[in-house]
Amino acid sequence: MSSCPGLWANASPYNHLDSTASPLFIANSLNDQIPYQEALDFYALAGRLGVPAVLCTAPGGHARGYEDKTCAEDQSQTVFERTLSWLHTQLG
Repeated sequence: MSSCPGLWANASPYNHLDSTASPLFIANSLNDQIPYQEALDFYALAGRLGVPAVLCTAPGGHARGYEDKTCAEDQSQTVFERTLSWLHTQLG
């Protein structure tokens, strides 16, 4: 990454988010390949820009490693169920 920082920065969704973005569902585990702080920063940026966003912090690893776990913010559903619920709300 240090050899081409401009390319990495250009590829980051953080650098492309603006107030016209669609609502976001951000799921990240504390042991994910993507550092948890990046999810927090992205969620905070969405809030500053007025973009509706939901953050789901899950235990476990990456992707399917946490689909059957619950979000720390709402433990009534698994991450997978919460994702589907959010999609249903957004898409009707």
